Amino acid sequence: MTARRGDEGFTLIEVMIAVAILSMALATVFGSNIAGARSTAHARMLTRATMMARCRIVEAEAYLVKNQLPPADQELEDPPAMGSEEACCSDGVTCQVKVERIELPSPQRVETAAGDRLLGRAAGAAAGTSFGAPGAGGGDGGVGALG
Repeated sequence: MTARRGDEGFTLIEVMIAVAILSMALATVFGSNIAGARSTAHARMLTRATMMARCRIVEAEAYLVKNQLPPADQELEDPPAMGSEEACCSDGVTCQVKVERIELPSPQRVETAAGDRLLGRAAGAAAGTSFGAPGAGGGDGGVGALG
């Protein structure tokens, strides 16, 4: 028997198309692996920075418990002089902590007609009515209309 021309194998164009499809698939797979590796490295750095910041905040809280709150705004050095413990921020990373005083409003500034209306609306919202709705705390309906 004689073999037909179509049964002899693949043509050069078919092989080239198969190689092109294979190369595009491999490029996609390797590209997604590279993007995944970059995302993993970024997440690792972000986690490390978060852990350093949390540790630094705990250091600052311990420092403030030991030395009391400062009378004015203050930046704590890195690391605070707490003893011989190893610092949280290392490997070329510096951490800064700034302690700021909290100033609460005076009672005279809060006890105004506008403040009373706002507090009445907030109480109405807590009771289940919408914030700033007519009739909620005696307001006139608008959050912006404070007086």
